[in-house]
Amino acid sequence: MKKALKFSTLAVAAVTATLIGTGAAQADPTSSPRPINAVGSDTTQDVWNGLSNLDTNVASWNAFLGTSTTINLDASTTINRPAGSGAGVQALSAAVDPAWTGGYPGPSGNVNVQGKISFARSSSAAAKNGTDLTYLPFARDAVSLAVKTTAGPVSLTTAQLQGIYNCTVTTITAGTSTVTVHPKLPQANSGTRAFFLSALGITTPGTCVTTVGAENDGAQLTTAGDVIPFSAAQWIAQRNN
Repeated sequence: MKKALKFSTLAVAAVTATLIGTGAAQADPTSSPRPINAVGSDTTQDVWNGLSNLDTNVASWNAFLGTSTTINLDASTTINRPAGSGAGVQALSAAVDPAWTGGYPGPSGNVNVQGKISFARSSSAAAKNGTDLTYLPFARDAVSLAVKTTAGPVSLTTAQLQGIYNCTVTTITAGTSTVTVHPKLPQANSGTRAFFLSALGITTPGTCVTTVGAENDGAQLTTAGDVIPFSAAQWIAQRNN
């Protein structure tokens, strides 16, 4: 179970998009196969999980689910769980582009997923122009910073955040205390990571920044002063269970 954390006061607007190819609410589908499969970002997965509980034609697969690293699109198609926006877009591309001959990774090698994934959840915009996929705005999110501290509230400016992730700012003020900061980022396929760095104008994070696993997971913060970008939508979903 992920652990929701309180945010600092800084929030930056972001657009969460749903990708369409040329489709309690906190788990994988209770039954499969289903004709419409959705994979990708965890930012809006709880919304889609709720919708898929109402419509058994739709299967919304979590980006992360405990120790489960694979999903079964149907009885003969098992693939590695697409963890995050980037992996979801790759899986959708493999499913809708006839020229995509490499398939999508599975536990024993690449798997043919042609026609078996209908859309991808993405919390990042298109990285380049193209005509194979269409981005449809689905919801507006905000990204803030989750901080592990018991010393008091934290409020940071954009310039301070830039310094933290460029490794030129090494301490933050929490309440009346000065705390050494340990910046973290979620895994490389995370749309939350991509948006956060883009909003700060950072292409390559500093060497003090640690890349961890799942995005929007408070358990990634283990030491006082740990900080990581966090989706407001996921914080709300987790807080409301």
